Amino acid sequence: MSPPLVRCEDCTRTWHSRTMSEGLRAVGCCPRCSGTLIWNDDSVTAPSVTAVLGEALAPHLVMGVPRH
Repeated sequence: MSPPLVRCEDCTRTWHSRTMSEGLRAVGCCPRCSGTLIWNDDSVTAPSVTAVLGEALAPHLVMGVPRH
């Protein structure tokens, strides 16, 4: 398996999908623990959540309800 595109620094959850990476960029934090996300691709950076979508956006509104 290829290295993950995004990982959470706090809960160590990883994501491998380019689509999920884009959704996480919009959310700006880990949907599981609200932790800091780290992108393995240097060209992909996370914008500020408040700058892009506002204060009241829940992660499930962007990416759907997570399944474990």
